[in-house]
Amino acid sequence: MFEYRRDRMVHGGPLSVGNKTYAKGLGIHSRTLLKYRIGGDYRRFQAIMGIDDTLRVGGDVEVVIKGDGRTLFKGPVSIHERGEPGSTNATERKLMQPVKLDLDVTGVVELEIFVDFGEQNEVGDCLDLADAKVVK
Repeated sequence: MFEYRRDRMVHGGPLSVGNKTYAKGLGIHSRTLLKYRIGGDYRRFQAIMGIDDTLRVGGDVEVVIKGDGRTLFKGPVSIHERGEPGSTNATERKLMQPVKLDLDVTGVVELEIFVDFGEQNEVGDCLDLADAKVVK
């Protein structure tokens, strides 16, 4: 498992997703599991999720978010849209737009975020959960 960073991207710079910089959030490398005890006191988990803007090649992860063992979100996050030609030149491929998460966590005691390797290797696997928060 890799380390994560609070309020910074994995390599230490500011969180940057969709050409916007965020002061708060989590920078998470692939193959990282985070668990938070939120005590059943919140209604929503919200974040702007994407591969950090500083990455131009690679950046492909699978994200699973669970609440008390129940899957709330599961899907790929990549620097490029899936199904594009295999070019490594970022200017030749369509960039994936950030994913706006707004998940129902009503009654959830433990929130689990797992970022795994995607279809490619781990190069550039720097996921940002920008402006991540639980809301009452």
